[in-house]
Amino acid sequence: MVLKLYAGASPFAGNGIVALVLAEKQIPAKTRGFLEKHPFGQIPVVDDNGFILYASRAICRYLAEKYADHRTPLLPTGLQAKVFFERAASVEFANTCPLLDVYETILAKQKFLSGNELTLVDLFHLYYARTFRDANIDLMKSRGPNLARWWKDLVERPTWVQLEKKGIEV
Repeated sequence: MVLKLYAGASPFAGNGIVALVLAEKQIPAKTRGFLEKHPFGQIPVVDDNGFILYASRAICRYLAEKYADHRTPLLPTGLQAKVFFERAASVEFANTCPLLDVYETILAKQKFLSGNELTLVDLFHLYYARTFRDANIDLMKSRGPNLARWWKDLVERPTWVQLEKKGIEV
């Protein structure tokens, strides 16, 4: 069965991150209008053959795990890699802006936040892309070359660029 994504047309915030994971993994999905499937009345929501899941980060982790063998892995394997991923995910969720200088230090040693492979942690930062762009803030570039390189890699990913241009079309 094809997944159903209940989301708005905007490629930003939770809608966009879920749509981006679907695109990165090439998971077939149909975009549907919002239905009352979320107890807080929010979107996005995914219906996977009757399994209803909401909260964009939870949806992304579910999709990355369920479709682990599709294209970009997005979740690490191995105990230490998983711990580094969880640490980076916690930092992203709670402390992104105050810790951008720390990100510069981390990214001087590795390509992405939890190691040398792209993971959901990196993609989760695209929640802030519209805010930075609309405010004409080049916060990432002003903090150092490694942060600027990492951010450029994220915002120029073909799947993200396509999603921004067209909105959510999966």
